[in-house]
Amino acid sequence: MKEPREGAQKELLTRRLREWERQFWARCVKGRAATRALKRLEQAGLGGACRRLLWEYSEGQAYFAEVQRGMALIVRNLRAFDRAERVWKGKSDDPRAPLFRQRFEDAARVLMQTPWPFHNPAVRTFGDQYRLTPSADLFKLRKIRAMVGRSKLGYMLAMLRAGAGAHGVRLSGNELAALVYCATGQELYGTAVRRMIREPWIAAAESDFRAVFETYLASAE
Repeated sequence: MKEPREGAQKELLTRRLREWERQFWARCVKGRAATRALKRLEQAGLGGACRRLLWEYSEGQAYFAEVQRGMALIVRNLRAFDRAERVWKGKSDDPRAPLFRQRFEDAARVLMQTPWPFHNPAVRTFGDQYRLTPSADLFKLRKIRAMVGRSKLGYMLAMLRAGAGAHGVRLSGNELAALVYCATGQELYGTAVRRMIREPWIAAAESDFRAVFETYLASAE
């Protein structure tokens, strides 16, 4: 049985998400660029994943320091899990193999219980995300953490563009800016988005962006 405090937090977050969705659609219907982009995304079956990404982008703007700490913790626990797994599998003939296996299981438990840094009532922990997308390479998140330091949450827009593009939906800088307005109510110029997209590190990370976007797509199904 869940603790009342956790249940209350989830209920509050669910209400906030519903209110965000209401405002999101209210803003989108007023803009042609956003309406055009959303129609193509929905037709390609990407609407749910893109809305979740935009919701987390919007929430992350308000809780950026929390996102930074949360991503750092996930990356630290991913590394500990990876290290424990390599030691356990590499020393299976060692007399201390049971100890290494126990350390691996402990690291796995800690990783699965690590809080998910983005506010989402359906995804509270890393384990929740993993269970939604068990075949995805969530270790790509280690690279994403470095991008948080470089671009704050701008990388999420590049991820949205790369993920949509992999499914045949090409989003322009103006369309991404329009979607940001729908999500946050804040104006973002298309020229700023295009300038960010042209950054060399964005192009270099495109395959990582596509891989992480697939986890959003799988969890939205």
